[in-house]
Amino acid sequence: MELKTFETGAWAALQESAIDPQGGFRYLMLCTVDALLQPQARTVVLRKCADDRRMLTFHTDVRSPKWQEMAANPQVTVLGYCHQRRLQLRLAGRVACYAAGS
Repeated sequence: MELKTFETGAWAALQESAIDPQGGFRYLMLCTVDALLQPQARTVVLRKCADDRRMLTFHTDVRSPKWQEMAANPQVTVLGYCHQRRLQLRLAGRVACYAAGS
């Protein structure tokens, strides 16, 4: 499979999962680094996916440790596995934190 074909299919699967509660990539692992430089991972729910901007959206409480970790260090990794497609995705990038009501 060509890389471009794989990339297009992967982003399409992410978009589907943002809409479909049963989507294979609906639940993703968000990996951050805490203040002690220890890796932290937790499950988040994919709310939106904009493949043209390569952007994923998920919600979290501003009081949560993950919010504090992302505010201090915006470098994250997102890991997902879709059982139906037998496909694992590992995405690295930067987060932008928005306050409640934004």
